Amino acid sequence: DLMGSGMLILPPGESSSPSRVGNSSKVVAGGKYDLCGSMYKRRGGFGRNKENNWVMRSFTLHGQILCYHEEPHPEQITNPSKPRARLNLAKTETIAEMHSKHKHGLPTDHLLT
Repeated sequence: DLMGSGMLILPPGESSSPSRVGNSSKVVAGGKYDLCGSMYKRRGGFGRNKENNWVMRSFTLHGQILCYHEEPHPEQITNPSKPRARLNLAKTETIAEMHSKHKHGLPTDHLLT
């Protein structure tokens, strides 16, 4: 289960490329990250059953910690120290997989599960 939703989708076009500056960190909205960008996240809870259950969220990576924030773009993050969720990628039970899937209703075919 990836941050409570089970699935993330990379947006098409330029937004699908995360920001990275060589081997150094990138400072965005007051936070320092190794990688940051935007992806669609499937809603959890009651929102999961809505017709349009995909929302754009900003994601940040600092070291081995992947976070997602309510704001759709990293530059809009209002409080970098309080993401909606954190995932420690170093934990042995953490499995993330990238693949493509053609399914009606998905905003794009590129998935991270």
